[in-house]
Amino acid sequence: MNPTLKLSMLAMLISCSANSTKGNKNDESHQIDLCSLSKQTSDSISNVLLKDSKTFVGSIKGNKKNEECVFDVIDKLVQPETLNEKSLTALEKLNDQSDGFLSEYLMGVTSDIFKENFTHFFHYLYKNQKSSLVNRLVNGLSMDLRVRKGSKEDLMSKYLPKVDDRDQKNFLIQIFNKIDPSKFD
Repeated sequence: MNPTLKLSMLAMLISCSANSTKGNKNDESHQIDLCSLSKQTSDSISNVLLKDSKTFVGSIKGNKKNEECVFDVIDKLVQPETLNEKSLTALEKLNDQSDGFLSEYLMGVTSDIFKENFTHFFHYLYKNQKSSLVNRLVNGLSMDLRVRKGSKEDLMSKYLPKVDDRDQKNFLIQIFNKIDPSKFD
């Protein structure tokens, strides 16, 4: 993910944490140590998320140490060289549980995966068209175009030629048609 966006998301997270009440702090015995998890393999991270994504997300709130490590865990999960169906399924489970800053971060992550590992990610989305990652990608690409002042047409001209199958091409066009940078004005 873009380092500047990553830093601004971390700053927003820390700001939100400072404003949260102490009564909302999760019981630490039911939390996952995300800093330790960030040192594990993508496969290990996938296993944790597939087993209990709700506890993973709950481990972030009110735990400053975990808040600082969550981005590293996500980035490790989606490294281009280890990205596979299992890690994308784990990302989807995380996406299903996310809200707030985590949802915003995942918009950037899905946009980056789309650009850096298009074929694999697109095939996953095509096989899982009802996946919550489809909507997260639409929002991520919308935000990306808003920030970078790009156009849908540029995306279409770059990625449509990479798809040969007519049904897959139609699905990709449906994704592109949902992109709306103006919703982030």
